[in-house]
Amino acid sequence: MPAILAGYLFFPLFWSALNPFGARRLLLGAFVLSATAYTAVSFNLLIEFSWYFVIFNEAFNFCLGIVLGRLFSRNGGAELFERLLGSRRMLIAGLLLAFAGNVINLYDFGYPFSSSIFTLGLAICGAQLSRRLSNVKAAIRLSHFDSYLIYLVHQPFAFPMAVVLAKIVGQLTAVTGLLPYFTLVFVLSGLYESVCRRLERWETQPGADKALENAESA
Repeated sequence: MPAILAGYLFFPLFWSALNPFGARRLLLGAFVLSATAYTAVSFNLLIEFSWYFVIFNEAFNFCLGIVLGRLFSRNGGAELFERLLGSRRMLIAGLLLAFAGNVINLYDFGYPFSSSIFTLGLAICGAQLSRRLSNVKAAIRLSHFDSYLIYLVHQPFAFPMAVVLAKIVGQLTAVTGLLPYFTLVFVLSGLYESVCRRLERWETQPGADKALENAESA
């Protein structure tokens, strides 16, 4: 079973735990779960990229997305989101976390915590970058992209490319692979959206149904 499908199936479980336990306890528990799973991988007790990768190994990152998504979707959530993550102190914290998460991945003792720490820092840096690019014309053109579309493109294209980069540059992929990684994501997202828009326009054109029926009958 694909790991992303397991994420869909177990999402209600993580979501239902958010209300009774709260965001902090959920994230703390997910952090412990992620660290435990990666520790088990290092002892060959679990396979790293298996069906449970999202819900075990990446539990913290999965729950972090749930918590931030819920916060952002609430009334006034966008303003609160910006206040929490938009300060200069948070930018420095995000950069330090991303750097620390990448560095400790080079050592056995830090491997179980690397992904969670790096992703937390990357999320903060992403929020900071988004705020700073909000008035840049080139960035505004990308703002209509559905973030879920980018994630779906990430699965079949960008993630395998990251695996290939890992073979080439070893454990420094998080640093050396960011530019080609995000470039590929944006390019393929744009192509995918362009194809979908063309198909949508074709479906709404007069006579499209008749043309489809003629093609099927042929």
